[in-house]
Amino acid sequence: MIIESIDETELILIKKEDLTLEVSLDNVRKNYARDKDEAHISDLVETLAEYSIEIPGNWDLVKNDIYISLQPNDFESKEFINVNITKEINKVYIHTGNDRFSLISKNDLSKWNITELDLDNQAKKKC
Repeated sequence: MIIESIDETELILIKKEDLTLEVSLDNVRKNYARDKDEAHISDLVETLAEYSIEIPGNWDLVKNDIYISLQPNDFESKEFINVNITKEINKVYIHTGNDRFSLISKNDLSKWNITELDLDNQAKKKC
């Protein structure tokens, strides 16, 4: 992994293989300030080191780990499925397998041979 830069919003851009990860340290800072526990930092590093964009290709294996999440509109999620909810908030879909959260893309839908409506219906079962 290589830290490429830090943007104007203090997101750290990390290059890992073909990916560029945008990492915010806000929660790690808050948790460390609260607990004085360095594990918050090492946990983040471990998560980044183990991160993979690859979600299993079998819908039956992933469908029970699909959820809806909300995120600010100012987060660029170009290739990921997102729906504008308000001026500030978008709805995105995530997979929670392997103790990590992965945003779901249109490529994932193709791989699973499902539609956005199928994805939305599955995610709503968890609400």
